[in-house]
Amino acid sequence: GKAQAQAAPGRLNAYVSIAPDGTITIQQPVAEMGQGTPTGLPLNVAEELHADWSKVKVVQSPVNAAYHHPIFKAQYVVASISTLGYWTPLRIAGAQARRVLVNAVAEKWGVPAGELTTEPSTVVHAASGRKMSYGEIASFAAAPASPPAIDPAKDLKSADKYRILGKGTDRVDVPAKSSGAAKYGIDARVPGMAYATFVRAPVRGSGRASSNAAELKKMPGIVDVVTLDHGVAVVGETFDAVRKAR
Repeated sequence: GKAQAQAAPGRLNAYVSIAPDGTITIQQPVAEMGQGTPTGLPLNVAEELHADWSKVKVVQSPVNAAYHHPIFKAQYVVASISTLGYWTPLRIAGAQARRVLVNAVAEKWGVPAGELTTEPSTVVHAASGRKMSYGEIASFAAAPASPPAIDPAKDLKSADKYRILGKGTDRVDVPAKSSGAAKYGIDARVPGMAYATFVRAPVRGSGRASSNAAELKKMPGIVDVVTLDHGVAVVGETFDAVRKAR
C-alpha cells in the first residue's frame, strides 16, 4: 500500500502531492479539535515547499505510521503539542518535496541543482531566465526511493525568511463550519452502528455501588448495559434510546 501510494503520479512524499494544474494537496496528520491544526500544520509544509498557499488543498491524512506525532508515536492531538511535535518533521517534509522538484528540473535542463532557486510554486534558473511551475514539474518528477537528506540546522529557513508562517492566514476549517458542511464525530454513520453513553460516579475515584442493568435492558432500543469499575455504559440502537436509559 505504502509503496503504491509513493508511486502515484505527483506524489512527492507522504505529505505532498501536486497535480498538473498546480493544485498542491497537503496531508493534515491529526484531527481538528479547535486548535486550528488543519491550517497551522500544513503551513509548515508549505513554507519549506515554497508553495503558493492559494493553490493548497488540505486533506485529512489516512491512519499510517508516516503521520505519527514524534512525541506520542501516534496520530494524537492534545492542546498545543501538535505544533511542538510536528514543527520540524513537517518542515522537513516540505523541504524534501521542494528538493525533489528542484532535482527533477536540474536533470531535465542539464544544469546544477545549486543554480536553481524557487519562487512560490515555481522553479527558476536565473542564469538562463527559465522558469517552470510546480504543476508541470510534478507531471514528470518521481519521488526517489529514499527521501533527500535534509539537515534541519542548515537546510530549513530561518524565521526572518518566512513568507507565510507567522503572517496570519485564514483558517481552512472555517468555511465548512460556517456553511454546516463540516463533518463532526457525531455525524459519522456506518452500517449496523450502535450508540453508547456512560454514567460515571459523582465523586472522582469512586465506582458503581449498584445498577438497574436488567431493567434498562428491557427498554426499547437498548442492546446492552455494561457495568465497569468506574460506572455503567449503556449501548443502544439510537442516540435517543441510550439518552433515555441513561
